[in-house]
Amino acid sequence: MLRHLGVALFAALIGACGQAPESSTGPISKEGLVRTTLDNGLKVILVEDHAAPVVALNVWVRVGSADEREDEAGMAHVFEHMLFKGTEKRAVGEIAATVEAAGGNINAFTSYDMTVYHITMASRDAAVGIDVLSDAVQHSTFDPVELAREEEVVLEEINRSLDSPGRVLSRGVFETAYASHPYRLPVIGTAESVKSFTREALLDFFHRWYVPNNMTFIAVGDFDSDEVLAQIRDSFAEAVPNSDLGHPRTPESAQTNPRAQVLRTEFEQNLIGLAYPITAFRAEDTPYIDLLSMVLGGGDSSRLYRNVKDRQQLVHSIDASSYTPLDPGLFMIDAALDAERIEDTVTAIGLEIRRLREFGPSQTELERARTNMLSSEVHEKETMQGQARKLGYFEALAGGIEQEERYLEAIRQATREDLRRVAEEYLDPSRVSVVAALAKDERADLDETQLLEALTAGSGERVAATEGEEVSSGIWRYTLANGLRVIVKPNPVVPLVSLRISFLGGLLAESETTQGITSFLADMLDRGTEQRSAAQIAAETEDIAGGLSGFSGRNSFGVAGEFLLDSLDKGLELFADVVLHPAFDESEVEKLRVERLAALRRREDNLTAKAFEIFQESMFRGHPYRFPTIGTAETIEKIQSESLKSYYRTYAHPSNAVLAVVGDVEPEQIIDAISLQLGAWNGPDQVRLPPRASPAAPDGPRQISLEKNKAQVHIIVGFAGRSISDPDLPALDVLTQILSGQGGRLFLELRDRQSLAYSVTAFSIEGVDPGTFGVYIASAPDKLQESLDGLHNELRALRDGPIEPEELERARNYLIGTRAVSLQRFGTQAAMLSLDELYGLGATHHLEYESDIESVTLDDLARVAQSTIDLENEVVAIVR
Repeated sequence: MLRHLGVALFAALIGACGQAPESSTGPISKEGLVRTTLDNGLKVILVEDHAAPVVALNVWVRVGSADEREDEAGMAHVFEHMLFKGTEKRAVGEIAATVEAAGGNINAFTSYDMTVYHITMASRDAAVGIDVLSDAVQHSTFDPVELAREEEVVLEEINRSLDSPGRVLSRGVFETAYASHPYRLPVIGTAESVKSFTREALLDFFHRWYVPNNMTFIAVGDFDSDEVLAQIRDSFAEAVPNSDLGHPRTPESAQTNPRAQVLRTEFEQNLIGLAYPITAFRAEDTPYIDLLSMVLGGGDSSRLYRNVKDRQQLVHSIDASSYTPLDPGLFMIDAALDAERIEDTVTAIGLEIRRLREFGPSQTELERARTNMLSSEVHEKETMQGQARKLGYFEALAGGIEQEERYLEAIRQATREDLRRVAEEYLDPSRVSVVAALAKDERADLDETQLLEALTAGSGERVAATEGEEVSSGIWRYTLANGLRVIVKPNPVVPLVSLRISFLGGLLAESETTQGITSFLADMLDRGTEQRSAAQIAAETEDIAGGLSGFSGRNSFGVAGEFLLDSLDKGLELFADVVLHPAFDESEVEKLRVERLAALRRREDNLTAKAFEIFQESMFRGHPYRFPTIGTAETIEKIQSESLKSYYRTYAHPSNAVLAVVGDVEPEQIIDAISLQLGAWNGPDQVRLPPRASPAAPDGPRQISLEKNKAQVHIIVGFAGRSISDPDLPALDVLTQILSGQGGRLFLELRDRQSLAYSVTAFSIEGVDPGTFGVYIASAPDKLQESLDGLHNELRALRDGPIEPEELERARNYLIGTRAVSLQRFGTQAAMLSLDELYGLGATHHLEYESDIESVTLDDLARVAQSTIDLENEVVAIVR
């Protein structure tokens, strides 16, 4: 609708002396409505509204600049000026003086499709207003002297428009977007055409168009409809209709290629405008397009403002608007910016439009736009002129005032898919026109080709991905052109989507002097990007009830996100920003350093953690698994912004990553969305971790202890374990479970029967490289030896057997059951899919878990226990 036209571009569409029209949406009071057509064809619409002693009187003449012949360019606008220059019974100046004397005001505006004259005044003088308005539109004299004077005024108006950056831009946009339709020409005309006008030509124009069957008289306010209708009937009684009221216009042919124009000006500011051909006002898609313009560029919460202005800081101002007049109009975007940012801005705009075409708005964005659109009902009810103008728009452009309810109902019922569909249909990058109005002496290098290339960079073809391969029922694998592997598992049970991108790294990428950097980096990932602060990320994530964080471990690191389906587009954009543009801001680094050092101090009181720390240090001599993931005070102190950036630049590449998506998604659609966000991300074809030897099994017994003045002793007895790819890992998991849990051997013997401990368990920690298997107990200091002996006894019993079939069955059932419980959450599924694919096991590896566990036999358990529980080469860690 016209109300959504951007400020910078609206100036080209009305005569400069006219005032910008108010909104054309809002309530029509059906009570007190009179709509009729007089015998001579004059349409009359009357609405009684006694809320205030005011009346608004309008005459809408269905002629605008688009109806002018070539030699009449600008005549509709000049004619608008002349109607205030005297009639057969009122001298020059008397029209305005009469209205003002009654406490009212009179004005007019000209557009491509109509010329409108309007008076607002106290209702007690409504009869005066009707007499003045009907006199002006029927009996203007077009005095030659006054015509010459008014032509000079219009010429100054034209000169003033040439000094307006917004008007110059809008003229460039319209003449680029329209190749043949008269909308390409300025409403105001040109100096040459205006100078050529004669009184005879104006009279011919007057007699052709200013006839009753080409007019609509609208009155809204505090009056009696019968009295007003009678006066209007009398005032136009002698008006004669024109039986030949054709409106021949050269239609615009379909645009098939993008267009561009660079305007070099003497201004001090740079402007750009983009325009896409859209519908006429009466089209069924117009309400959806209006909502779309609100989502994209309507206010500080719009896409363009948030992402192009606020986040990327590419522009000084930006908005979007939909201009839908009588014939097909334009969807327009205009921005003020620095010249060196023009290409980046055009690319960024193209990207935002592409996202809307692909995925539509979020439900939150739609509701916000809907609320703003419908709120105009309340605001426009305040003034009589607002109501009158709205009636005029729907009558003149939509085919009747009754079309307003259809329009508003479409706004109320619009869905995200409605907006996505119209975005895809109308915001076609092959049909866009791009215009740059450059400030004086700016960007001599910029040409039309560069503008189109910049647009293509943002809105071009989708980034190629391999055809999806269904690797298992309901699980799909894709590979983007940049090497990023994407695993998709649709699950429509709840409208939720979990994402997890994992990179090889973790402790495997650390050294003695850098230990702890991966964990530190993971905590930094959601603490600011190049375009968002930590607070902005937190606020935007919370606004959509999402979750976003980094993670790290012994073998990997990455980013996890979880978002509601209706905000997935926004969530995915946040997710991609964190992955692609982490800032590692120095101030945030210092904040985290303080937190990490405090956590390290607290860790000294966590005796279980200390026991495992010294156990790992002894077990994995010479291998990075020996490092605590948090690092040490010395290494934490050394971590700086640049060292984090260097680590991230080394390992965070698409060829070293797997992204898993689980939730209410369609595979092809989510791949398109991911391609849009991450497809341009590039890096080396291969990323290598630092060279390392496989962990060597102990070549003899090792014991390490740590003295702490605490009430318990913590004991770990462990052995070399298995890697994640070891075929004996399922059997080792079963052995671990036979020892663990409240029904396990350790609990029953050492806690229940011997009362040696409150906490006792077994563990198996595997990695890309072989990990460790062991047992743990926390006991009283005076029971240290008894507890150690008890652990050894249970380990020997497990190694030497026998293992009962009931124990095997209990462990199997527990492992399979707890795995099923853990996989309820989409985030857990995404983590498994991502990590299993990353580690070379295949995304569907976790689906084999149940059959792998079921296939474990008593013989397997005996064999694996014999090969793993090597008491001659054990590692014992004790925190005394």
